Amino acid sequence: MPFIDFDLSKIKRSGPGFAGDSDIGDRGKNPDELDPRKEANLLGARTDYSNQSGLNKGARGQGNAQLNTRAAIANQSLSCGTDRRSNYSQVQVTETPGGHIIEYNDTPGSERILLRHKSGSGIEMRPDGSILISATDIVYDIKGDMSTVVTGNQNTQVDGAITTNAGGDINNRSGGSYVTASGGTLVETSDGSKYSTIAGSVRSRVTGDTSMVNLGPVSHLSLGGLTESVKGDRVTRIEGSESLYVSNAISQTSAERFMASAPIVSITGPQLEVVGNTGTIGGENVISYSYNSYVGKTLQSETVSTNVVYGDLEGNAATATQAGTSLHQSYPDGDAAPSTYTPSVGDDPEYPVDNTPIDTKSTALPSAAVIAARQKTATNGIREVQVDPGDYIRSSLDKSVAYGYEEGAS
Repeated sequence: MPFIDFDLSKIKRSGPGFAGDSDIGDRGKNPDELDPRKEANLLGARTDYSNQSGLNKGARGQGNAQLNTRAAIANQSLSCGTDRRSNYSQVQVTETPGGHIIEYNDTPGSERILLRHKSGSGIEMRPDGSILISATDIVYDIKGDMSTVVTGNQNTQVDGAITTNAGGDINNRSGGSYVTASGGTLVETSDGSKYSTIAGSVRSRVTGDTSMVNLGPVSHLSLGGLTESVKGDRVTRIEGSESLYVSNAISQTSAERFMASAPIVSITGPQLEVVGNTGTIGGENVISYSYNSYVGKTLQSETVSTNVVYGDLEGNAATATQAGTSLHQSYPDGDAAPSTYTPSVGDDPEYPVDNTPIDTKSTALPSAAVIAARQKTATNGIREVQVDPGDYIRSSLDKSVAYGYEEGAS
């Protein structure tokens, strides 16, 4: 294409102060001069003005130019909201042959200022004072601070990803609800600590698995009780010690089996109840102390040491071997002086006598005083449990709690 020296002064303009019906250029001086519209076509301008007046269509009231709004936010229109015709005497439109438009419109109901690139990008100041910016890409390069104030609602829709990089802190504050919804995975990564302060309730619902890995100690403080409900199995593994201190009662039940196993098991209490229909109590080297023992069948022991025995005895005492037989007595009758009479004596059946020594090995009688002293030791003692006595921790966290000040009090 040959080079053409294009003069913008030959473009016909419209609006106040311009003769809308005058010809473009000065053809009287050069009859062979090209019509600027044809000249614009040679430069690759739009051809929608072919065989028409060179006066801009917007100035002629044949429709307002609009910005391209390819993106959309649900339930929110990005169009100008009006397609009213412009009044020729109240609009100034400048449109280059390439399609760039600058429009100043004072037509009632269609007041606007438009700066439009030929691609459809641009800025539009609408009749209601709102501003529409349309662009293929936008880059902000701000050397100082940037502040944004929105007195109404703000809606942002991004069809792709959002990346925010801050060299300093990020502060988000909400006067109402703060809702975060993710259609994929929600990931939080912090190189430092995390602090959460919540004045109300916390509810979490997870439809999948929950896993937490902690490399340091875990501390949990509840000042209003703790309830756990598990449908399924619960397994706790502790590579160390576990301490459970309760100020009131402990209740544990099992519908199948309750098992406690350890090298040393200590149970101490002023009142103890161990009841079962069948089973075993004790061991080969267990020493038992009790007040009364009731045995329904057989009591088996190497020796029995007691003061009084009531009931039948099978066998004879060592000093009554003969008296316990069918033999006659081996001593004279009556209390007369000894005579030369020798009573007849039967045969001695020689009942055996077991001289097994009594084993007196013992521990300590668990009397009421011994049990009371045992429950005061560090190993087997009862711990006094108090969490936040006086509600000082609660008062420091919950400022809505009254501190007891009464108006007028000195």
